[in-house]
This record gives sequence, structure tokens and C-alpha cells, in this order.
Amino acid sequence: MMMIEFLHNKLQIFSKKKKDWIYQQTGLDVFRFAQLQLSSEPFNSKRKRVTEFGDQESNYCLAYRTWRIIFQADHKNQSISILDICSGYTEADLEQRTEDKYNDKDIHRAYNLNVQEFAF
Repeated sequence: MMMIEFLHNKLQIFSKKKKDWIYQQTGLDVFRFAQLQLSSEPFNSKRKRVTEFGDQESNYCLAYRTWRIIFQADHKNQSISILDICSGYTEADLEQRTEDKYNDKDIHRAYNLNVQEFAF
């Protein structure tokens, strides 16, 4: 079983603020979802929407509805650290007034506007 945590530094506060904002606006508990999904077989892409992320081998992305949870795995110590939480929509998806299949693009637009306020 993998240990799941937010990083213990300024990034932790940044991600926690994001997590709290998403919960307040949508009721989605991003951290609880990450704990459940990543504590057992975290890299099982047949059961989870998880992919490698970025240019570091230990960074991954877990999809939760239209949100993305960026995490880092320490395989040696069997631990996972949440690095970031971001929108699953591209800027183009949010700029265009196209179909809003999940009726949540306004929340993602507000989230992206508030990201600066989440900073340290």
C-alpha cells in the first residue's frame, strides 16, 4: 500500500488551497479521491485514468472527472506526493463557447482565474 500525502513545503499549501477551493465550489473531494485511487495499484491504467506526466519519470497524472491530479511517486519508499491539481480543459476548450457536456466549464474558468490567489 502506498502512502499518499501533500508535499511538506510551500507546494503543499498551494495544492491544499486548490483542493479546498474545488471542494467548496463543486463538492468534489480531490484528495480523498487521490487517496482511494493511489493507495492500491496506483499505476494500473486499465482501472484508472493515470498516465506519465512531464519529463520526469516519477511524475504522473491521475484524472478525476474533468480535473487532473499531478503526483510524484517514490517507488523506493513506496510513497506518493501530490504536486498539483489542475483543470483537465485546455485554454482553447475554455475560451470557446462550445458544448459544455459536463456543465462545469464556468467552474474551471473561475478556478484558472483564481490560481494566482492560491500562490504562497
